[in-house]
Amino acid sequence: MLRNYERARREVKQTAEAARGGYILDTMSESPSTSDPRVRALRTMFRTMGAVAPGIASHVAERVFCRPPGAAVRPNEEAFLATGRHFTIDADGHRFAAWEWGAGPTVLAVHGWGSLAGRFSVLAPALVAAGRRVVVYDGPAHGRSTGRLASLPAFTRALVAVARHLGPLDGVVGHSLGGAAIAVALHLGIEARRAALIAAPADPVRFVDHYIELLAVSRDTRQRMQERMERRYGIPWREMHLPTIAPGLRTPALVVHDLDDTDVPYAEGEAVAGAWPGAELAATRGLGHRAILRDPGVAARVTTFLTG
Repeated sequence: MLRNYERARREVKQTAEAARGGYILDTMSESPSTSDPRVRALRTMFRTMGAVAPGIASHVAERVFCRPPGAAVRPNEEAFLATGRHFTIDADGHRFAAWEWGAGPTVLAVHGWGSLAGRFSVLAPALVAAGRRVVVYDGPAHGRSTGRLASLPAFTRALVAVARHLGPLDGVVGHSLGGAAIAVALHLGIEARRAALIAAPADPVRFVDHYIELLAVSRDTRQRMQERMERRYGIPWREMHLPTIAPGLRTPALVVHDLDDTDVPYAEGEAVAGAWPGAELAATRGLGHRAILRDPGVAARVTTFLTG
């Protein structure tokens, strides 16, 4: 048993070296092959460590699944952030980098996995022009905010804490995982007059389960990881399934999703809008998962809804 444990420790070290310079979960839709050396190293490690030390394997699994990639910094988005007032929010054990523009009722914008606050460079000015104060922030372990790990529970806890710091919210808008965090945060009790979800996944946990299978993570290891994260964040995984919690939400919502989104299929937007009482579903075409946030037409549609 000791020999197996030491072998498992060596596998962890080798895996860390194999994965250096890039992460398995670079995007939610990325599907690396089992021929990828990083995947092979992780599969070997999880098989070995999972058999002799599932508790340790669950810690490693969380680091693999919850460590976000470094987002590309775009000069135009940095220039956009420079036009705002930069401030920090100390909440939930983190220091969040935040920016604000305009005056009037507050709209809070939440970016997605592996993204940055600057991604709202098209939508935020449209909201400001419509008479809103807009606040954006880098999520946990993203951009200039603190932390090493992120996840939907972490995004949700951050959103709840930031919302509490800012005071009453007139609106919330989120892209991708940020949109899912908005739904869960509303379920947990934050208040906003209106909400807009752009390209949000209906079942974020399925992305984790996909990689659980790909990387040969045992059922025991996955269960231990889930239980530890539920204790830490206080959010059961079953409450991260948006069609399950949406029927209890009363905030008017707009769900925007592209028919050609290959990262989060359009059917997921349909599922969220269909389960959310009174929600509007707006379809786009040809924008995919990321360009949808930069589209002036989408910005106008979201602005009209949030300020209506």
